[in-house]
Amino acid sequence: MDIQKMREEVHKIYQACTGKDLSKEDVPVVPIEPGANVSALIEKEVGDIRAICTGLPMGAPEWMPAARVVESRNTLTILLEVPGVSEENVNAEIKDGYLRISGEKQVNISEGQIVTISEVPTGRFLRCFPLSACVDPTSLKTKMQSGILKIDLLKKDMTAEQTKTANAGK
Repeated sequence: MDIQKMREEVHKIYQACTGKDLSKEDVPVVPIEPGANVSALIEKEVGDIRAICTGLPMGAPEWMPAARVVESRNTLTILLEVPGVSEENVNAEIKDGYLRISGEKQVNISEGQIVTISEVPTGRFLRCFPLSACVDPTSLKTKMQSGILKIDLLKKDMTAEQTKTANAGK
């Protein structure tokens, strides 16, 4: 993203959050060290502004991978598109009835290089999916293949539990 587009993005976000235009007086001046990666600094600031506007904490995820959720009688499968993300940089956990998948797509830029255009999402990501009571949280399995993270969860045999509950009431 070039600097002008980033400025426009910041102005749009500010206007959406505050209902007013961003004036020069509202913009703090922060000195930038010579040789600093200005694009990366601006992208971080835009991310922080997005976080403030959405109520997320600072340093919130910078992108959200596309997902497909597929169910069968016995399984729940979630597929996330995370090209360029290594399996070591992904964490999947179940907590409080939610499947939480987080990670980071790292891009290494050699010294002396400057990113002038970046249309590929990078940085931290997060996806959360609510899970029904029929999913067995201990069955969580993940596998990365060709940029797709596959998460499999087994479903509990709810008919046996429903029968026990129905019989317990008699």
